[in-house]
Amino acid sequence: MMGTINNTEKYFVERRRYRRICTVLPVKLKIERQLEEGNTVNLAERGLCVCVERAIPKKIATSNLNIQIYLSRYYPRIEAETKIIWKRQSSGEKIYYGMRFENISKENSELIKKILAEPKIKFLQPYGAICTKMHGVDLTIGCDLGCIYCHYKDWVKDKYPAHIDQAFDISPIYKIRKFPKVIYLSPYSDPFSIKAKNLAYDLMSFFLPKGICIWILTKAIIPDNIITLIGKYPSQVEVGVGITSFDKKRNGIIEPNCPSAEERLTNLQRLKNTGCRYGIRMDPLIPLIDDDVDTLKKTIKKFAELEIKELVSSYLIIPASLLWKLKRISFLQKTLKLFTDKSPTTAGSALSIPLEIKKEKYSKMYAICQSYGITFRICGCREQLIKEAEYLISCR
Repeated sequence: MMGTINNTEKYFVERRRYRRICTVLPVKLKIERQLEEGNTVNLAERGLCVCVERAIPKKIATSNLNIQIYLSRYYPRIEAETKIIWKRQSSGEKIYYGMRFENISKENSELIKKILAEPKIKFLQPYGAICTKMHGVDLTIGCDLGCIYCHYKDWVKDKYPAHIDQAFDISPIYKIRKFPKVIYLSPYSDPFSIKAKNLAYDLMSFFLPKGICIWILTKAIIPDNIITLIGKYPSQVEVGVGITSFDKKRNGIIEPNCPSAEERLTNLQRLKNTGCRYGIRMDPLIPLIDDDVDTLKKTIKKFAELEIKELVSSYLIIPASLLWKLKRISFLQKTLKLFTDKSPTTAGSALSIPLEIKKEKYSKMYAICQSYGITFRICGCREQLIKEAEYLISCR
């Protein structure tokens, strides 16, 4: 691991001969019989970097420290003796310590090696969606858009505790000889997030010349090189651009790291020029926030002005494990009281607002879309209790 040298103090810098990963994992240091809490900044086979709120006393910093690293509920915590080899003070109050493992059990050492092994990309065989019925491929482990309703981030954090938001190793894809006809890019992350967009271009450049069709959902800005690529194979690409609301306050809370709705609108004009099939995803709709009739009319009117022909929507559905986290957000207090019904989905049962309320709202959205000549659909993967309606029950 690498350290820094400031003007007043010099610290030993270990040459980086071992693979490391940047991550955030809770750690505890045993200092004078007390456990001081902090976070890892990176983890390597031979040591780690730890961020703490207050300095470790100098007399203790020169001796070995006991450290506990907390991975996830699926992994045991790692315990080891470490030695501080460098120190750095940030511009704020946080202090960073580079630590080398001095004494660690063989079991914990093997566990760290296992965690550090780069996860390989793979097809979901197949992605279990009623609407899409296709194989899915993710490029990153979670994504950096930070949507508060996303329940996948906890799942991937548990499965890949030290790799959250990191890119997969995509090399295994190029060794496969037989591919599915349609690929969903990507079910559990955004294909155009910062760490995914270059990989997305690489994979699309590989798949499209082979005649493979690609289905994309995104809340990010589509890079120019991918727009150019889509223009060469327009009949093989479908894109859904996620825009539910133009309320800046709402989007800042609900989708904090997403580009603004106005920025995402630029995707639509650029996609139109390629000739591919594209549409809007008003997904998820949040009751009492997004579904007022006047608000829906104004939002859908903006889409109609851009000559959007297809719109897919569905209401927010919350796994019980996520509900208690969302209840901490004051902006959602009234909304969450409506989540009283159990709703089956392809991923299992979740909580939803009452079915009759959803049916009524969907019918109104259908009427608004029809007045603008827009085809309205709802997501059949999420709304499995709705069997028949005047609108289409399918994402595609």
